[in-house]
Amino acid sequence: MLGRKRQIHAVPNCLNCGEPIQGAYCYVCGQEAVDETVSFRHLAGEALDQVAGLDAKLLRTLLPLAVRPGFLTNEYNAGRRVRYLSPFRLYFYVSVIFFLIVTWKTVPESSATFGLEEARLQTLQALQKAKSQPGAVKTQTVKRGVVIGFNASDAETQRFLVSLPHDLSEYDARQRDPKNLQKDSPGKRFFTRQLLKAQALGPRGLTEKFTDNAPRMMFLLLPLFALLLKIIYLRRNRLYIEHLIFALHSHAFVFLAFSLMALLPNAPPLVSLLALTIPIYLFVAMKRVYRQSYLKTGVKFLLLAFAYALVFCLFLLATLAATFALI
Repeated sequence: MLGRKRQIHAVPNCLNCGEPIQGAYCYVCGQEAVDETVSFRHLAGEALDQVAGLDAKLLRTLLPLAVRPGFLTNEYNAGRRVRYLSPFRLYFYVSVIFFLIVTWKTVPESSATFGLEEARLQTLQALQKAKSQPGAVKTQTVKRGVVIGFNASDAETQRFLVSLPHDLSEYDARQRDPKNLQKDSPGKRFFTRQLLKAQALGPRGLTEKFTDNAPRMMFLLLPLFALLLKIIYLRRNRLYIEHLIFALHSHAFVFLAFSLMALLPNAPPLVSLLALTIPIYLFVAMKRVYRQSYLKTGVKFLLLAFAYALVFCLFLLATLAATFALI
């Protein structure tokens, strides 16, 4: 029985949707017209076809994305879509690659912690010296390249650093101690617990937490970027979805450029060149997609850059705050 070959037969009706078969594939859903029993060769061939098809589409999409600003957007809006990856899939692949590179390259495994314990000890030493030397004392903690500065002349900062526990378990035990009559307020307790969690995670752990949230932030920025385009080009009578397609292709190129920049940290001239290509690329893409004069495109490019930079900064601060709050 183990050596018996399975036979593959044509079927009169599609097994997927039930429509009559006319040819090798169903004209409704596209499924191949074979019975439910498939061979290993058929399964392996199907997998190879999928991989080869994806590789071909990826190459056909990445090349014009990199060197032909606005081309993919115009092709998609004109209905020529089968040859290329869809805008959402392209954006997804390139952004995933970028954030993986950022997580890998930004902070090495041997990176330091925040040095809160060192800050605490040095603040105690600074306060002792301040008794004989009145005036502001600047305390700075340096540990493996991570620098944290505190103004020891601020009484609240002094009390916070002096009372800072060694770790989270010590702090929680102190707050639960019935003999402790000076327990922190809920807000200060939350902040201190999150700070100690951040201390335990270290820069690499925090970077990983942030890069988990950053893709969500960027994905939420896409419809806002498209909305800004809709407002700027309000008189062009473009559909919102057309602006969204442009936003997806533009962000995909930016992620592609940033990925190359992250992989070339020891080549400053190339990094600077790649950084310079981003605004030039976006300007040319806007010129080719929206087909206005250089003057109008330049003015609208500046308006878009200013508005988007403001929105981006607000989202970045919100993402940093959310990352800290959800450690």
